[in-house]
Amino acid sequence: MKLRVFLIDDDKRIRDLVKDVLEERGHRVYAFSEPFRCPILLNEKCLCPDGWQCGDLFITDLEMQGMSGLDFIENQVQFGCRSLTSTTAVMSGGWTDYTLARARDLGCRTFHKPFVLDEFISWIRECEQLANPARGLTSICIDRPPAVS
Repeated sequence: MKLRVFLIDDDKRIRDLVKDVLEERGHRVYAFSEPFRCPILLNEKCLCPDGWQCGDLFITDLEMQGMSGLDFIENQVQFGCRSLTSTTAVMSGGWTDYTLARARDLGCRTFHKPFVLDEFISWIRECEQLANPARGLTSICIDRPPAVS
């Protein structure tokens, strides 16, 4: 099943690699270099109608300029984003005990950079199996301009 994926990483090489892996598996990837470019960054409540979501997977880097990946996820959770589920992952080469615990508290899968590609693909397969083919995907957030251009 084709998944809709949001990917945020300020490292173009990592962003391109992850995007290529996901697209090779047939998924639609919306890739951004920073959280403020991602249209699901909301300063209000989630815009998705009840029973709908704007994405299936959410993958972010931990350390980015302006906002960390964990801060982005916490912001989205606070405003009721329905796209952030057990299929959210955070990647980093600089994990601390604190940030790992924080990611786990948010229900995120963590990957250490450089990550083992087979481990990452295995997680993607798990997410593919978890996805409900009858889920409602809306484009309301995708069609919305980024919070900051």
